[in-house]
Amino acid sequence: MERRSVVSTGVLEIVRRCVQSGLVDGKELAADGTYLPANVSKDSWIETELETALSMQSYLNRLDEEFLKQPGFKKPPTKTIKKRRTTSKTAPDSGCINHGKKSGIGYLMETTVD
Repeated sequence: MERRSVVSTGVLEIVRRCVQSGLVDGKELAADGTYLPANVSKDSWIETELETALSMQSYLNRLDEEFLKQPGFKKPPTKTIKKRRTTSKTAPDSGCINHGKKSGIGYLMETTVD
């Protein structure tokens, strides 16, 4: 099941309205990403293990649903693996950052502008 927050749903609605109004057209885009540190104590860091599915990306799952209607299409099997990661008890959506001079617990932020 795809998890979508209220914030992302609201952002999608804003983008949809901007496209309808002609404010954005998607012909020229700029994208960038950065790591943002989480404001957490080192004492809150924990090692976790989670089981994750290795399959097509979630947006392609909708395409699979359409293909299932076609005769002869077989959905690829879902594989699962166990991953270990470092996170914070107080900021569980954060993860371990080790990129150049940036290290610790934080978030990956990606932005695209038109």
